Amino acid sequence: YGQGDGEKLDIYLPLNPSTAPALLIYFHGGYWQLLSKDLSGFMVPPLVNSGAIVVAVDYALAPKGDMDLIVSQVRRSVAFIVQQYSALSGVYLCGHSAGAHLGAMVLCTDWAEYGVFPDIKGALLVSGIYDLCPIVHTSVNDPLQMTEGDALRNSPLQFVNIMKRHGGNCEIVVSVAQ
Repeated sequence: YGQGDGEKLDIYLPLNPSTAPALLIYFHGGYWQLLSKDLSGFMVPPLVNSGAIVVAVDYALAPKGDMDLIVSQVRRSVAFIVQQYSALSGVYLCGHSAGAHLGAMVLCTDWAEYGVFPDIKGALLVSGIYDLCPIVHTSVNDPLQMTEGDALRNSPLQFVNIMKRHGGNCEIVVSVAQ
């Protein structure tokens, strides 16, 4: 979806897709500094077998990428992905930990800036970090180097009203798991 570090996708297609398949976009966790899309295939078989398209998104890991870049990358990835498919029954987001944070930031996106309007019908956000301010003064932030301003700008809790306004008919499930 781009030329930058980590701007890669794994796309899994169903053998017999419908004319308007569902699209699930998955953002991996790892505190924005570990893991990758390569470890995300565990959930693909049942989804693809049911006719869905599944896309696992990579992004630049800290310290190569800062939080503003990472959030920008996942937003651009969604715009790029939905532009590839002319007919979808809906877009669904899923993420774990840092990936749940990124999914929440996607829900806060002003899509007019990207020239696309994805029909996001649902999001499953598992064990996400939605307020980044508390981690600014922890070791988790060492590779990210976030300031208080960076943390506020990239905390989904700051944008709940925008999510409600842009969310339309999007059902959001926020859960906690280990």
